Amino acid sequence: MIFVDDIVPFLVSITLMFFISTIVLYATLKKASYAIIIPLVKYSICLIYFVLWSKYSPIILLDDQTYFQESKVVFENAKGSIGYLFSFENIAYISSLAGGTHFGYYIYNFLSFLLLGQHYYSPVLLNIFFSILTGILLYKTLLLVGINRKFSLFFLFFFSLHWDILSWSSFINLKDILVLFFTVWALNCLIKLHYTSKRLIPVASLFLIGFVLLFFRFYLVYFLGLTAFIYFGVILLYKLKSRWKSIILRITILLLMPICFYIAFTRVLSKTLTEMGGSTNVVVGFIRFLLTPFPLTIEKNYSFLLISSVLHWVFLPFLIYGFYVFLKRYFFALLPFLILTLLLCIFYGSFAELQGPRHRVLLSFFIPLLQALSLFEIIKLFIKSKTKKCVESLEQP
Repeated sequence: MIFVDDIVPFLVSITLMFFISTIVLYATLKKASYAIIIPLVKYSICLIYFVLWSKYSPIILLDDQTYFQESKVVFENAKGSIGYLFSFENIAYISSLAGGTHFGYYIYNFLSFLLLGQHYYSPVLLNIFFSILTGILLYKTLLLVGINRKFSLFFLFFFSLHWDILSWSSFINLKDILVLFFTVWALNCLIKLHYTSKRLIPVASLFLIGFVLLFFRFYLVYFLGLTAFIYFGVILLYKLKSRWKSIILRITILLLMPICFYIAFTRVLSKTLTEMGGSTNVVVGFIRFLLTPFPLTIEKNYSFLLISSVLHWVFLPFLIYGFYVFLKRYFFALLPFLILTLLLCIFYGSFAELQGPRHRVLLSFFIPLLQALSLFEIIKLFIKSKTKKCVESLEQP
């Protein structure tokens, strides 16, 4: 059942998660306004949906129902005992339900039932919390590379309340937000390896993340490994003394790397591409992946994406200008962000089956960043213009 039958357990759960999120944010930022407003907005949207909206227009997708119903079966078989997960036989059974090794989200649902009760909303509330943790990781990453705190706070706020994040974390029980969290954590570790002298914790974290992702979205382990290889290769090349190195490395990353990856990728996975209907024109697929869905073509089941799709299209100019700002100021500082984004866009752009907004959630560490960079620059120009006018008015006799 999607909607809430008994309001009391739901209110207790959502209040608990609100206070935990507020405490975590305040401990990180030391700013009460951010720590209260962000969780308040995020959990309020969830509250309105489950108490009111879901009774009249529930969001029902195939995957979320499968995750919930089959996780309930596992939980009932375990009789609510976490010890059930420490048996190879039981793990094999969960794997058989999932139809392969991607059974991690079943265990995540299981743990959410233990914490918040056997309800559809339990993993959704945890997803909202993990979206907040993802924002904190991004905030810390920006500070790590030397970006000023003012923009880092602005981006944390913008990311946490971004339309795509709210759309995919507030209503439905899907694994994409959790996968985004592990992806951002991995990128944070890669950058830490370059910017700090600490090695043990980032390396251990990367191995842990890689192991966990094998059971959620296994191919990401390959993409993160390739991102690390290219990133540290660029760092070594950047130490060479040449006045052309900056331009050459930018051309390599933006043009040669995607082309080489696509050629190698289509050769290695030619059989898989054929089984999925053959490869599409990667340029068309790349653009379609970034733009889908068009607001007027959204299916009824995906009506919850209407507002986010409209805003996505409205912010396209911001995305383009933000990319220019990124290349100019933060190309090397946040290079792993760009490398992983390009690799994933080539990958998803090659499969027509994967060119949907759900897979683009994984790029929410980069697309909102570009939009925020552009928006922040416009706000700065507006404030500067207002300040100049005020000064001029004061100087007039």
